[in-house]
Amino acid sequence: MSEAHIHDIAVIWDEDHDTRVLTAMEALYLKGLLSPVLLLGERKGALTLITASDFSSEISSVKLEWWRSQVEELCAEIDGDSWTLGFGTLGLVRNTIDTARIIHDAQDKVSTYLSNIYNLWKLGTWPLGEERPLRNKWERTAGD
Repeated sequence: MSEAHIHDIAVIWDEDHDTRVLTAMEALYLKGLLSPVLLLGERKGALTLITASDFSSEISSVKLEWWRSQVEELCAEIDGDSWTLGFGTLGLVRNTIDTARIIHDAQDKVSTYLSNIYNLWKLGTWPLGEERPLRNKWERTAGD
């Protein structure tokens, strides 16, 4: 992004609330790599980043691989510990999620949980100074 945007992102905490997730987020932000991420979390030494499916479909495979390699370079080791990285996607059309390793439970339960977070908190980016865009024609703002 070449201009400032608002970015609502969710951190999915596991039982130990490893704050190195925030260190990873900060590193990604400072390198301009955080904007496609909607949800991220750590579980059992694995950092998972979930992006909108349109991110990977709107850029070339070369650019996607470049982005992933940059993320891996920044986040493979944080505060002296090495982390495994996982990448997932949130399907905005079919409402499907490749949850990777973000939560240890049945895929359908995790998918529903993360979809609900996405929908309730309206995760994503939009230009600074503009209203948050409506997701669909049925969504209304307060006062409508």
